[in-house]
Amino acid sequence: MLTACSTTSEGTLCKATANALSLGEHEFTISNKQDSATDIKYDATTKAGKRYQCTFSALETALNRSD
Repeated sequence: MLTACSTTSEGTLCKATANALSLGEHEFTISNKQDSATDIKYDATTKAGKRYQCTFSALETALNRSD
């Protein structure tokens, strides 16, 4: 499932990801989102095709590039 950063429910996740990637909120898509009790794991793919494996929690956001 691909999610563009356009819905209110994705707002915080998109803002944190955009900030970490130094991109605008509409310059990437979110896919493979998996929610758990403590964090959210997902892939962020830029319009240029770069893919990042991401983990978002209330404490931190971690991004790992996977080509």
